[in-house]
Amino acid sequence: MSVEIQTPYSCDLGNGLSISLKECHLSQNWHSVFTGVKDFIGCTFCLDGSLTTQIQHEPPTIHINKGTSGIWYAPDTLIHVSMKPGHIRWLDIEISFQHFVQLIKDNQHEFCPEFLASLKKNPAKPFHRTGTMDAQTLQSVEQIITCPFHGPLKRIHQKSNCLSLLLKEIRHHALLSSPEQCQGCANCPKMEQAKALLLRDLGKAPTISGLASELGMSESSLKRAFRKSFGMSIYAYFQSHRLRQAKKLLSQGEMNVTEVAFSVGFSNHSHFSRAFKRQFGIPPKNMLSHSENTFS
Repeated sequence: MSVEIQTPYSCDLGNGLSISLKECHLSQNWHSVFTGVKDFIGCTFCLDGSLTTQIQHEPPTIHINKGTSGIWYAPDTLIHVSMKPGHIRWLDIEISFQHFVQLIKDNQHEFCPEFLASLKKNPAKPFHRTGTMDAQTLQSVEQIITCPFHGPLKRIHQKSNCLSLLLKEIRHHALLSSPEQCQGCANCPKMEQAKALLLRDLGKAPTISGLASELGMSESSLKRAFRKSFGMSIYAYFQSHRLRQAKKLLSQGEMNVTEVAFSVGFSNHSHFSRAFKRQFGIPPKNMLSHSENTFS
């Protein structure tokens, strides 16, 4: 079965950096094999749907679901990709090999050996690491998709966000381990529990003291561990999540702005509008007439 992959938006941002939003609609299972490009290092952010990849010389199958991001470089390497029926949408950021090597030349000692080995363009040493996007990453991706600017200002906005996302993926997946990384942190299971408790009722944010009590932690330990796990404060995470939920409801067009604001816990319409525009760059009323995929 042939699949038409649509590209609603793409842009060459200069200095070897490019961005593209891609999507496809599948009515049945699909599988394909292609060869990894040696001239680009890429980052992928899965926004809807799921897929699996199997890279030659790397036995584990990689599952990429909604909310997953990662960095990859697989020069001249066979890559098997499988997709299930449904709507699949993802954002790709690519930087040319030449520009990337120039970018990191003074910091190569900070990169993990596996990534440096792949940069020697050895097909037997591909690199592909993925993880769950945190709230800040999701917010940056949203800002790219809903960019309110035009012309040169839009280019600056997109390039700034793309470089920020690229550097974040590098920091999370390609650098040597550092004490600040959350992997293996004893509080990770508790932080997942904290997130679930925080988001169980968007109409009423729990108090930090209440969360700490339910988790059996001190307030200061909870705040430190939460920021370490999710990259922002408890309140900022709660606020970002309910605004993303509001954006989803507005894009469906079944509720007006006031109804959506109340449904996600905002009692003040003006406060909601200011917070929404601050996070997404556009007023909430704009979402009623434009789908999430619309680009100016």
